[in-house]
Order: sequence, then C-alpha cells, then structure tokens
Amino acid sequence: MTILKRITFFCTIQLFITTAIKAQCCYYSTYEDFVNDKFERLDSVYCINHSKHSQIWMGGNDYTLRTGNKDINKILKKKAFAVMQNDTIYVNCRNLCFEKMYFGNGYARAKRIGQHSLLFVNRIIGIHAQRSLFNAEWAFGMIGSYTSAKKQMDLQVCYIISNGPDKNGLINLHLVDDQVIEQMVTNEDLRKAYFSEKEKKKRLLAKHIIPILDKAGIFNQRQK
Repeated sequence: MTILKRITFFCTIQLFITTAIKAQCCYYSTYEDFVNDKFERLDSVYCINHSKHSQIWMGGNDYTLRTGNKDINKILKKKAFAVMQNDTIYVNCRNLCFEKMYFGNGYARAKRIGQHSLLFVNRIIGIHAQRSLFNAEWAFGMIGSYTSAKKQMDLQVCYIISNGPDKNGLINLHLVDDQVIEQMVTNEDLRKAYFSEKEKKKRLLAKHIIPILDKAGIFNQRQK
C-alpha cells in the first residue's frame, strides 16, 4: 500500500467512526442467547457508520462493529446475533429475512419490546410489499448513503424479530403494519392517531409509527 493510499485509508476510517463503545459491551451469539440474557463480554467495540447523512432514529443496516481482535471481528460479522452496550442494541442483519428477501451485511440499531422481541428500522423489502404498496422510487436499492436524509425517512419501515432461525439459519421478520399495530397498541387515542393517516403506505413509514409506539410505552430496554 502506498503512502497516499495509507493516508486516504486512515482519513476515511476517521471519518466513518462515529462511536467508540466501551463499558458494559457484550454480544449475543444467538437469538436464544439474547432471550436468556446469555452473553459474552467485550472490552470495547468501534461502531462505524458508513452513511453520509443522519438516519431516522435507528434506520438501516449501516453499522459495522469492530474490536481490536480479528477473531472476534469475524464472529461479530458472520455469527453474532446482536451486540449490546448499556441500553443500546445493534442487531446483525446478515441472516434476517422478509418475504424471502434479505438486507445483507451490517448492523442496525434496535429497540427491545418485552423480553422476546426486537424492533428495528430499515428499507422496505419483500416483493409483495414493494409491488402492492410502493412505486418505482421506493424499489429495492434506492436507499443508500447517496440518498438525502429526508428521503431515507420516507423509505423506511419497522420490522420485528420475535423468533429464532429456521432450519436454514434464517430469521423471518414481521413487518409492522395495521394488524400488528392493532395488537400492540391498546390506547384508543393512539390507535386513532395511527389510522388518521389514510394512505396505507404512509402509515407503514417508521417516521409515522415510531412516535406512536414510543408514546404507547412499547419499548422496554432491559438493564443488566
């Protein structure tokens, strides 16, 4: 590697690193370990965000987690289910699946729902959802670091993890839609606030759903 390339690489890393996570770091190898609070301690984790724009709340699998140990880095990339620091959870999107489509590599920030579920924000995927609810500009691949922050907010929805992997090692997700909201939100005023948006595809947007779930007290970060 030439000196110029080394300098460029170093500067790029400095630009992308947004958080050096220390204190009470751990990772969960599997969903079952997460539910049972069985974890492995980490000395520190470097959280790298590749986006050039601010993300809504916690949207996108745009985070790469690194430590000073190459073996641990491989575990976090390919095998770990989630990483946690205090009340901040990062879920590995590598094996997450919705309607037989995938997000790819990277971590997304998530929120705990009760003792068995996690909610995170990401782009809409799934052939049925795209064809029935979203036009061409919403299609797979349109969201990325080159999309404006406002545009990202208009293209992200909420997913829930509430089960472990299937026989193929894939974790199937639930899209937070009208039916899920009716099950999760019992407050009538908040239900009315959700359904006050008459257009279904706009009701699915994370920027519409998250404030309602927050007011409903859905998110419960369990402390160690």
